[in-house]
Amino acid sequence: MPVLLWIEVTACALTLVTGSASALTVLAQAAGRRLNQILAAVMLLLSAWAGAALTLRLVLWLDVGRPSAWLEVATIALSGASVLLPAVISRHVEVPSRASDLAAAFGALVLILAAVPAFGGILLARPRLMPTGTVAYSVLPAGYVASLLSAGYLVWGLILLRRHRNRRPVGRLGSALIFILIGYVLGGVLRPYLPFPILTVTVALAVGNIALQVVSEGAYSPVSERVAQLEQVVLEHEQDLIAAGTGVEEARAKLAERTNHLRTAAAIAGEAAGVRDVDLLLRETVQLISDRLGFYHAGIFLIDESNESAVLRAASSAGGEHMLERGHRLKVGEEGIVGYVTGSLQARIALDVGADAVFFDNPDLPETRSEVALPMVARGEVIGALDVQSRSPEAFAEEDVVILQILADQVAIAITNARLLRKAEQALEAEQRARGRMTRQAWQTLLRSEGDLGAQHDPRGILAGEKPWRENMVRATEERRVVPGELDVSESEEGLASLAVPIVLRDQVIGVLDVHRARNGSDADPWTTEEIALMESLGHQLAVALESARLNQDTRRQAARDRLVSDVAAEMRASLDLVTVLKTGARGIREAMGLPTVTIRLVDQGAELE
Repeated sequence: MPVLLWIEVTACALTLVTGSASALTVLAQAAGRRLNQILAAVMLLLSAWAGAALTLRLVLWLDVGRPSAWLEVATIALSGASVLLPAVISRHVEVPSRASDLAAAFGALVLILAAVPAFGGILLARPRLMPTGTVAYSVLPAGYVASLLSAGYLVWGLILLRRHRNRRPVGRLGSALIFILIGYVLGGVLRPYLPFPILTVTVALAVGNIALQVVSEGAYSPVSERVAQLEQVVLEHEQDLIAAGTGVEEARAKLAERTNHLRTAAAIAGEAAGVRDVDLLLRETVQLISDRLGFYHAGIFLIDESNESAVLRAASSAGGEHMLERGHRLKVGEEGIVGYVTGSLQARIALDVGADAVFFDNPDLPETRSEVALPMVARGEVIGALDVQSRSPEAFAEEDVVILQILADQVAIAITNARLLRKAEQALEAEQRARGRMTRQAWQTLLRSEGDLGAQHDPRGILAGEKPWRENMVRATEERRVVPGELDVSESEEGLASLAVPIVLRDQVIGVLDVHRARNGSDADPWTTEEIALMESLGHQLAVALESARLNQDTRRQAARDRLVSDVAAEMRASLDLVTVLKTGARGIREAMGLPTVTIRLVDQGAELE
């Protein structure tokens, strides 16, 4: 007997014995369970195939009987086992099995119809024993159909195992399925072209795998399966406990990180609120966000006066500085993520994947992998957007958006307050300038009416021959500061030290306080710092007193004018005669104003004046 024939006979015999024993074992474990019944049927069909294949080889070797009939029986038995395997798998992975049962019933019906003329040779034909010991045969068209049908069922079984592998461990059943499918493709359909008994060996391996799982591992036994289920439940509980512990630690870490971010955001907002200059506020805010929160880039956009564009006003990165130099701006509601948030007033996270990848096409910020933009809203009005970018692909979560949005709102309020403060300061400066102009005009008017006002206390008459305005006095009025000077007089060989102090009222110089003292032959400065400060204070108090006196004088003059107008008006209203009113008015005005003559004439609009 050839060696390959011995291999096939041995493999078929082992398959026959192993398959039959496995079928009996499966039925003995749970004869009333459908899974065990169908699996026992599969093992019996594989045993039937092995018995028919063994008989075929012996008949061919001994050259007796009808080998074609045994070939047909082996083919139908193997096909039947293939048809029933998906039903076994559907119950093994515990999924609804009605569809697999119907498919198995359909396949079985087809095989029964094919088995009726089994001895007619409609599947395979002309079996013969080759000199090498292998069996060769011809595959008829119906045989190819049966092979494809069986292979389709096997592929379906593999798909079920793959799809539901998480429900239950696949075990050796998947290996058995693959062995049978390989045997169909290589050893069944392509057997005429291969000199090795592949189908026999692969079926033997498949049956051996199932038998090993049934006998050694106790599979398909209700008790063993229940124990396995309990072990799986215990394992899952252990994994859940481990995951829960890990989850708690992760949650604590995330909570600590969020708390740190909240504290940092509050600190940044507090520091920003103390800055009054808008430009300085913007620069410090973006730098604090980058430094303390660890982001690659932070920028602040402000809406321009036309409300059409968001203009970059501050940036923390080198690329952002280049954008500032170019005057980078984005259309509100149209361009980029910043345009989106300023138009919609909704924060947005962009990742470097999918549709959002378009936002990262910025050559100035090539390292950006994720970005978040948040609207800056104050008093119900959007004033700009806070743009934060990171090198990490998923750096921002919803919790980060909440924290950064709080920060953006606080910065927006700080910017608005700084703007309002600047406007108030500008208004105050304008008011002070206006009051200064009014003060200057009032004193100019007073000096024009009163002449050269001033006072001098010089009991010794030292300054009798000096000019009223010396050089240091003129400089004090022009430079608005204390100016020392020298004064040489004949009565003093040592000379006098002069100190000109400007009298300033509302940023307007209204006079000069000029004081003198003897130098006493010393090279040291005759005026100490304390004395100069005292003279400046006295000059300020003098300015206040002079202004009070001027205001009092203006008030008395205004009161006198009001009384004069009232008296003249009373005299004019004392008579109802037109001529008397005119005469009384002319006389009263002349006397009140001290004028030599006063003329009053009435005008006829229709007459020509000469």
